[in-house]
Amino acid sequence: TNDQGELSSYTVDTVQNIDGELYVNAYEITGIVDALVDTESEEYVLYDADGFIYESDGETQTGYRVALGSDGRFTYNDDGTLKILDGDNEVVTDEAILEKYSVGGSAFTY
Repeated sequence: TNDQGELSSYTVDTVQNIDGELYVNAYEITGIVDALVDTESEEYVLYDADGFIYESDGETQTGYRVALGSDGRFTYNDDGTLKILDGDNEVVTDEAILEKYSVGGSAFTY
């Protein structure tokens, strides 16, 4: 368990047997990060901790944000589509924008 009393999960990297003693090299899984994909270019898209989506140069904001929950994971509209917000923090309903971005999987953070 961690300091908050929650169960901890680990990924084992290596196991060594040295003179009859086992040594385990493991990493604690601290969270999960979602990947965002531009469906037009089929490339991963950079977004920051506030959900701001960046152009392919990695520096210019697009004016859109992917909505993130308190755990930093993507949130979804009632119909199951990815929730994208505009510059006024309103949910985007423009199909062209909604179809441009999709979930590209997720990965553990250590």
